[in-house]
Amino acid sequence: MSDGLGRISDAIEQVRALQRTAATSVTVACSVGTATYWLMPRLTGFYARQGDIAVNVMTTAQGAPQMAPGVDLAIRYGLGDWADGRVVKLFDEQVSPVCLPAVQQRLAGMAQPLTGAPLLHVEAGEDSWLGWAAYLQQAGLALPQGPGRRFTNYVQATQAALDGQGILLGWESITGDLIRAGRLARLPLPPVIPREAFYLVIPDRRDPKPAVSLLEDWLRQGGQDV
Repeated sequence: MSDGLGRISDAIEQVRALQRTAATSVTVACSVGTATYWLMPRLTGFYARQGDIAVNVMTTAQGAPQMAPGVDLAIRYGLGDWADGRVVKLFDEQVSPVCLPAVQQRLAGMAQPLTGAPLLHVEAGEDSWLGWAAYLQQAGLALPQGPGRRFTNYVQATQAALDGQGILLGWESITGDLIRAGRLARLPLPPVIPREAFYLVIPDRRDPKPAVSLLEDWLRQGGQDV
């Protein structure tokens, strides 16, 4: 009899532990590039303030992850016209050519710096993803000759730029922190601001978890104290 009561007590405690864990965890869905270069650096400050909250990050290859079951927040790139939750704008994008500072110095003074190093292309497969051809057209620049180098995702291309392999079309959400840290540098060429921007999508729930609201507030502040 006592053994049976003990097992029931253990089961109840396990359920309570799971409930406590669920209440203090947040699952965020975003692209792998956004997770690597924008979200993860900002979670360091969040954990310093909210060390008891666990943030689980689910990544997709590109910009607009679905609001799957279990997802508390989604960071999406687009026009903000989604209907599967409350949509909050995080920040506008800006796109400009970037490269390793040593490469920038080598290209300095060239009349056409984009011809002095290979262009790093990302085969995103999305209409909203601004590629080199669209950037050059909007910036009023000529398309350099040469095949360049091609990658299947932005993380690979960014690493290639950090390795000095060529010129990357830098998105502020991904390369902004790398530029501020001095690891990449912008070329003196016109920036382009796409129509799309980054948004936080919060599913409509009758009783949202306090942990979700805390992380939402932190990301809306840009991931820093205000």
